Amino acid sequence: MKDQDDFSKALSAGTILKNGAYRIEHVLGGGGFGITYLATWIQTQKTGLKEIKTGELTVVVKEFYHKMYCFRDTGSNEILIANEEKQREFNRLKRKLISEARIMNTLIHPNITEVYDAFEENNTAYIVMAYIDGTDLDARVKQQGRIGVSDALKYGIEIARALETVHQHNILHLDISPSNILIDKNNNALLIDFGISLSYNDSGDVILTSKLLTGRKPSFSPPEQSSLEILAKFVPAIDVYALGATLYDCLTGKEPPEASTLASGDAQLKNPSSFYKDIPPALDKIVLKAMSLNRKERYQTATELLADLIKEQRSHNESAIQLLRKEAKKQYQNKEYPSALVLYNKALLLDPENKECLKAKEQCVKAMEENKEQENSLPETQINQDSTAKRKTTDSPSGKTIPFKAHRKIIGICIGVCILFAVIYNILPSVHTEKKEENAPKETPTEQPAPSPETNTTVPSPEVENFKPDYYLDQGNSSYNNSDYDKAIRYYEKYISLSKTDNLSVKKRIEYAKTCSALLKEANSLFSKQEYQKAKALYEKILRIKINDKNARQKIEECEEMITLSNK
Repeated sequence: MKDQDDFSKALSAGTILKNGAYRIEHVLGGGGFGITYLATWIQTQKTGLKEIKTGELTVVVKEFYHKMYCFRDTGSNEILIANEEKQREFNRLKRKLISEARIMNTLIHPNITEVYDAFEENNTAYIVMAYIDGTDLDARVKQQGRIGVSDALKYGIEIARALETVHQHNILHLDISPSNILIDKNNNALLIDFGISLSYNDSGDVILTSKLLTGRKPSFSPPEQSSLEILAKFVPAIDVYALGATLYDCLTGKEPPEASTLASGDAQLKNPSSFYKDIPPALDKIVLKAMSLNRKERYQTATELLADLIKEQRSHNESAIQLLRKEAKKQYQNKEYPSALVLYNKALLLDPENKECLKAKEQCVKAMEENKEQENSLPETQINQDSTAKRKTTDSPSGKTIPFKAHRKIIGICIGVCILFAVIYNILPSVHTEKKEENAPKETPTEQPAPSPETNTTVPSPEVENFKPDYYLDQGNSSYNNSDYDKAIRYYEKYISLSKTDNLSVKKRIEYAKTCSALLKEANSLFSKQEYQKAKALYEKILRIKINDKNARQKIEECEEMITLSNK
């Protein structure tokens, strides 16, 4: 956290926002455009005329507070602006922030921080986001000196996947950097802070623009980002450069030179491997291509960059997987099935789609189940005999099995010592001979060693597993984006049941989908009855919920045409 003086005008602990919905706990940090707070979301439910508290959730509240324009009335918490011109610009930026937050609320992805709410109060805007228990990537780089190749590839892939979803919604983030990537306690990377992002229509033209570009970070911004003319068009390669620069920072522990100094020749972009020899040359090429000053020579989409990162990750993990498989195979042949399963699971963390490991893992599970069934099917008398034999015998240092001789109660120290010597010298040899014959092991068929799970060709291939929760989430998002609301609802509900998580964003998306589905059916019915004015009103309601519903927009145009024709 920065010095307290930087946040002397911040909201005090205990401040209540949105009629009691949120309670400020303390300041987390801030920058030139806002102050970030840790807060509590006080969740309630209306029952008749009463409102009952149902729970609390820790969240992050971001307050729009432009240091160049604002100061706060400490008595009322109202944000005041110095003059009318700055007030107009502040209001425009405030509306943009609210609009962008509502769009962000529709972005559902495991590597994008969830946005729960956005509202205006105190003459400014507030955004409510999920609280992530972790640290930002910038702090981790500074703490460790650099990020290893494995983790750097993992984070790069996760953020590239998040960018795919962002770009599919015609949004540019424009502020990707290590400080805007959070690493949670499960070592997953999440993209945050869409404060200076821009939205575009289907034609690629910007919807909301900003005259203020001071929020960008020079070391992580391509040269064209300073041009309003270029920003007026949808250019995903801008975010690609920023992600490439972020990877450079992770791998080397050093921020890359600013694009302007690279363009002027005052600085050169060195290969990351020139700093650390464990960085493979193929990863050098990926990072440098993503950071090309000529945007036409970069990866044009996050998808292109993602494909090369995944390919490099698989190559990097291949040697580690081979070692894990080799050790797991030994454990399996020694019938150490749980240990073998752990090793195969570790290999699958590196490559979840490795067919050999998946098949071997299935065989380990099957072998463990068969062992358990065999143990359960043993006769009770045999189990008792085995346990009795174990109690009667023990291993001597020489490795031979000898019986225990029950000790008599010692009556006096001298008598006891004499008896002990007598027992050892006279009795033990004969008893040992009798017991040896009695305890001689019966002949049993020799067990053949279990075949390796990777070489056993007689075992049928495992049944196809159910799809993972992320599959249903992706299908739900796809169906929702294509306005197939009923199908989206089914996919989202399946995702929630499989993931067993209380995902508020997905639940909200289900509510939106149900509302849109009902509105769409009613609007289509009215349209077929030629009640075009009423149908248009319902289609417009759908657009207010889902602004990029092409079907509803097209239907509105058809309604307007029919209304015009009927008026003629």
